[in-house]
Amino acid sequence: MRPRLAPDLEAIVLTCLEREPERRYPSAGELAADLERFLAGEAVQARGPSRLRRLRRRLAQYRALVIGLAVATTGLVAGGAGAWAIQRENRRELQRLSNLELERSRFLIEQSQARKLAKRHAARREAFSRATLAPTLSSQVAAYSELLQRFEEAWEARVARARLWRELCHQRRALGRDLAGSRQAAQEALRDVEQAIEEASEDLPLELFRAELLRCELRRPEAALRQYRQIAERPLGAKAADSPAWIVAYAYGRLALARGDAREAERFARKSLQGAERLPEAGVLLAEALLALERPDEALETLDQLGALSSEGVLLRGEALRQLGNVRDAESDALRARELDPEADGVAALLGRVYLDQDRSGRALRFLDEALARAPEDPRLALDAARARLRSRQRLLEVAPLVRRAERKLSAGDTELDEVRREAGRVLAGLAGLTPTDRALLGLPVAPPESAPKPKTP
Repeated sequence: MRPRLAPDLEAIVLTCLEREPERRYPSAGELAADLERFLAGEAVQARGPSRLRRLRRRLAQYRALVIGLAVATTGLVAGGAGAWAIQRENRRELQRLSNLELERSRFLIEQSQARKLAKRHAARREAFSRATLAPTLSSQVAAYSELLQRFEEAWEARVARARLWRELCHQRRALGRDLAGSRQAAQEALRDVEQAIEEASEDLPLELFRAELLRCELRRPEAALRQYRQIAERPLGAKAADSPAWIVAYAYGRLALARGDAREAERFARKSLQGAERLPEAGVLLAEALLALERPDEALETLDQLGALSSEGVLLRGEALRQLGNVRDAESDALRARELDPEADGVAALLGRVYLDQDRSGRALRFLDEALARAPEDPRLALDAARARLRSRQRLLEVAPLVRRAERKLSAGDTELDEVRREAGRVLAGLAGLTPTDRALLGLPVAPPESAPKPKTP
């Protein structure tokens, strides 16, 4: 109404002008009472319209405009929401198409790699077949060498080539054809095995292979024993998933035999054979232990069950036959072992003992001296060499030093040592060249009888 009009008076006037009867004064008396209160400066009962009512009235005045604005606003909001939803769906579709394209690219790459890998595997199998079917050992080695130039990761080829090198070593060593070449082949086999150990997923059998190469082909017993000790002390972990305890048992058996415990070696050899009945090395170990325990019949049975034998197995069979009294077959086995490996340890010792049993002491002396030169600390060889000298009546002054050498290694009261001493006492009783120390060692009087004839100078 009027800007300068008092708010209370304006409220009274607006109450009188209300459209709805219930909002106006009920009677003229109440209007007069409210005016008197206004004039008296008291608070009036009339209240002007609230801001919300005023807004409603304003909107009612411009109803068409308000409805148009509302409809336009709703349309804009709905349109924006729809556009946003469409845009979001478009983004999702683009992302899905991008993912599909990425998957397609990845699939094509994997498919291409799979084809290349399949071709590589096929070429690798073909190369393995060619190497396996090569007519000679040398051509097989050459084929595996060519294969490894193309497929450096093929550690199985290295193992196969190492086995071929080992066979070549035996072939070149047979009959003494090419001893230098055999040693070179053994070194090549060792290199291949050591490289395969670094690449293989399960390397315990390969470590056993390395130990056998060191012991048999390369003649390095101390290095082989260190390898056996590493195998025995190694825990069976991830690289030994199949728990090849028979390999560890075999290593323990070799260590036991090296320290002279034949019974423990037999126990571990039998345990090893339970896990790998066709392992020739375990059968050979068992035969060695049985021979050390003086059970040649069981050793012979064990070796016969192995079938084809290496020079080491043939030697053990010959020793078993000799202990059983079959010196003729023992000599044949010793000569056969010498053909297979002229440098094999034990050939000369076996031949010397065979000839000693046949009373061919001259030949026995030659082979036993050769064996003693290779194993000077072997007390049994020293006693056999002393026995050969006594029976051939040659180089008798060397008997006492040999007996002394054996005495250092053997325990007091050894039966064979006592037998050699008694035999030396009978043969050397009148020998004047013995020193008092040697005569005391052999249980002879300090001075020989003066009437005893002097032996001829050898």
